Amino acid sequence: MAAETSQRISSVSETLVIKVAGPATETTTGSLQMQLKPSLLSSAALNIGVPGNTIPVAEVLGSEALYLKVPGVSQLTGRPWLKISFAQLSGKLGASFGQLLQSMQNSNPLGQTQLFAASKNVHATGNQVVSGVQTTRYTGSFSARAALAALSPSLRKLMGPALNRVTGDAVFTVWIDGQHHVRRIVEVEQVNGASVDTTMNVTAINQPVHISPPPASQVAAFPQRLLNTSGGGVL
Repeated sequence: MAAETSQRISSVSETLVIKVAGPATETTTGSLQMQLKPSLLSSAALNIGVPGNTIPVAEVLGSEALYLKVPGVSQLTGRPWLKISFAQLSGKLGASFGQLLQSMQNSNPLGQTQLFAASKNVHATGNQVVSGVQTTRYTGSFSARAALAALSPSLRKLMGPALNRVTGDAVFTVWIDGQHHVRRIVEVEQVNGASVDTTMNVTAINQPVHISPPPASQVAAFPQRLLNTSGGGVL
């Protein structure tokens, strides 16, 4: 019922914590706003913590491009924001920025609840108040293959690359209120040899969100000369 209800959600705001432990350690925290209908738009303010450093990242996902603000962009381009078209993301830049784009897409509760509907062992584990709302807590797991089969074609295209990197079963706990709205998600999965622990807290549902690209005067196109740069870390 939560998966069905999520398909009627037009907008959502949430906070996010992603902890990665393995060959590399990383913690990402921040907040996101998403417009789910009539089309997917989103914005995020994140802090990516790596050993010895914290990197602030701002992202805006528009209808045709991803806008990215990270330290060093101004020195590179003279403007604080980079515009990266979807055509670039599907090409050589995919290895560098695809994970950022997928992170925003995978934070869509519509997609997450459809993944959880693929679970064969989900069960209630009690009641809990989350952000002032009474919820029922459910726990379960799902395989990437079953999850892909459960998704709609559009979500399968968006979330497939990330799911294909998951090994073993993903384990989740989800808190659902009396209106069948998801209020919190905790998910643990193994990705490329690392353990990824994600917590999403939904702070608003179907409330107005204001998502627009940054002003053109603050935006630079991704430098063409870097399209031929091999490897990651182009910034």
